[in-house]
Amino acid sequence: MPRTRLGSPSRGDPFHAQSRDRQRGAFSSACRRGDRHGPLARQGPEEPRLRHAHPRRRGPLIPGLHRRQRPDPRRVRPLRRRRGDHALDQSGRDHHQQRDLDLVRGQLRRLRAASGLVQGLRGDHAPPFRCRRRRGAPRALITTYDKPSQDNTRNLLAHPDTRVNMVTGGPAIVKVAMTVGKTCKTIAAGPGNPPVVVDETAVFPKCAEDIIFGASFDNNVLCTAEKEVIVVEAARARFLDAMRRDPRAFELSAAQADQLTKLVIKEGGKGCKDPVLNRDYVGKDASVLAKGIGLTIPAEARLLWAEVPNDHALVWTEQLMPFLPVTVARDVDAAIDLAVKAEGGHRHTAAMHSTNVANLTKMARRMQCSIYVKNAPTLYGLGLGEGYATMSIGTPTGDGLTKASHFARPLHCALVGYFRIA
Repeated sequence: MPRTRLGSPSRGDPFHAQSRDRQRGAFSSACRRGDRHGPLARQGPEEPRLRHAHPRRRGPLIPGLHRRQRPDPRRVRPLRRRRGDHALDQSGRDHHQQRDLDLVRGQLRRLRAASGLVQGLRGDHAPPFRCRRRRGAPRALITTYDKPSQDNTRNLLAHPDTRVNMVTGGPAIVKVAMTVGKTCKTIAAGPGNPPVVVDETAVFPKCAEDIIFGASFDNNVLCTAEKEVIVVEAARARFLDAMRRDPRAFELSAAQADQLTKLVIKEGGKGCKDPVLNRDYVGKDASVLAKGIGLTIPAEARLLWAEVPNDHALVWTEQLMPFLPVTVARDVDAAIDLAVKAEGGHRHTAAMHSTNVANLTKMARRMQCSIYVKNAPTLYGLGLGEGYATMSIGTPTGDGLTKASHFARPLHCALVGYFRIA
């Protein structure tokens, strides 16, 4: 069945590069632009309206609400594929972080150099951008509100000129998006608390190296990143030894882990449906977390970790920071049971390190996650290993990993009674 084409990048596009360094650079690029030239133009001080950024553009205007900690990958990669404009609102509680102009200018320069698709804050155009504008590219790829608020969020999601809503966040904002009173497609990327199970057949020390890389990447703010490790008793000694030998990981004592937990989690733990984190530590370096409890760690350390009991608060909370709790289960069945419970039923992401195909299959069937990675960092489930890269994982709305077809509508054209040969 044919689909409306929203455009696709060329093979030489840096966003298609599969190497780790180039993909990491693509993940780290984004832009945010004021309302003057973008799809959000103001009629009055409190009366935002939506308009087309360019009469020749071929993609729809898509409202999005994203978490501020690390929204960049969710915004740019999908926009490149669906060839539309994006009007953004941040979470209301994050408005104090939104105007870091120096950071935004740096992100704009990197993205413009990579894609030639983004206009600078001062109206300066790179030559590739002018070429794309003549072919109908939008004037502003991404536009944001100056002052995010709950009213702006609802108005944006309910605006009659938009046909798709894309939302990232917890259950509360997903509920808002689904009940704004407008009939349109909604893609909601909900929370996740990805567990990693390590059994006795895993390859050591590779499993520990992969987990450290994935959990420390971008300081663990990706929703797909490893959040807790559940290792079977038979593999405990080998796994802990591999973790201790890696200079990128710094082990905390039980007392230090409890001290850090009290610092970074305001409300959370087993049974808490809406945890509250200390946002001063979300996405910060491991050295910043260590300093918060009076520790100085080596410069090469990118991840803090500690062995904790099964009911520890960090096992049950999506912490979004480079601290990894490691807990032990009796056997692989107990480990998978704990992983299912700790993940919280979000069915977002999970991983397992094992060479036992039966165990790998058993966990896959129990978890039923949108992303399930075997014997690699969970980051490899986003196109670095196989598949394609996306940061909008619409598990609550049944979309899974989003791609261009999620932002297109199938069209069926039937001809009856004419053009008959016989």
